[in-house]
Amino acid sequence: MATTTRTSQYLPIGTLKATANAAGTTTTLVGAAASVTLQIGEKFRLFTSADVPKENTTFTVTNRTGAGTITITFTPAASVATASTNSGYVPEVVDVNTALNNQMDYFDKAARAVVCTSSTRPSTDLFSGKLAYETDTSRLIGYNGSSWQILQGKYFSRGVMDFTSTTALGPTVGSGAESAITNLTCTFNATAGRKYLISSSVPIDAAALNEAECYLQARWASGASVSVSSTAVGRQAADYSDNNTGCVMRAEYAGVFTSNITGQVTVGMFFGRPAVGDGKSITVFNEYQHLFVEDVGAE
Repeated sequence: MATTTRTSQYLPIGTLKATANAAGTTTTLVGAAASVTLQIGEKFRLFTSADVPKENTTFTVTNRTGAGTITITFTPAASVATASTNSGYVPEVVDVNTALNNQMDYFDKAARAVVCTSSTRPSTDLFSGKLAYETDTSRLIGYNGSSWQILQGKYFSRGVMDFTSTTALGPTVGSGAESAITNLTCTFNATAGRKYLISSSVPIDAAALNEAECYLQARWASGASVSVSSTAVGRQAADYSDNNTGCVMRAEYAGVFTSNITGQVTVGMFFGRPAVGDGKSITVFNEYQHLFVEDVGAE
């Protein structure tokens, strides 16, 4: 007979390869040769004429005898003897556990968060709802159909974006001058509309010049560098008073800016003096200094 792939409410039930035309036993199925094409070694399941499973057992053909009428012998024994109009289907999936185990790697890849870094986010096999975990930022991100997004409420902090420290001798500035502090920049990937807290501590020294006004200035720019002409975040002034030669004091800075771009930005610390015309100069001293940038949420 021509085999037919059948479906019903129990989808899929497989390919029809045997139809009984007489009563059998719990280990045999009897049918016309044209209606029984099951071969030794094949696995099948028994259904009624209404395509309802007689039971959930998968049977294996152990013998095939006859010419005009074929008797199929199978194992294990069925719970009820086969009857006329019963049918045998070779299932699409013989062993569900084996079939699932063979697909587990695919399921895992599709369902779990892909492990990556912020610079190696997946670019293939993307779909809306795909998850990824960035090991360098400890962030869970999701693909929205067009881009990767950090999966946190916009009002929540996303933690430290970058940190740097140095003990390098910094610039010496005079009245009306401003200069970048050596090695005190942070570069990170910002998100438009997010707020970023900048904090810094810098040692300054005016030698024996006594009182001198100065300030710390934070600036930021898109890309991998920042300069004295970049956007100012804010300035915090310090009035340095040194009555003893070699005395060092610390200038502290804290400020917040809102990024208007999504992408790489760089924040830098700058040191300067207002235009007071006093002829004095002041230096960033070669002791510990740091710059810390943290995402603190969105409006």
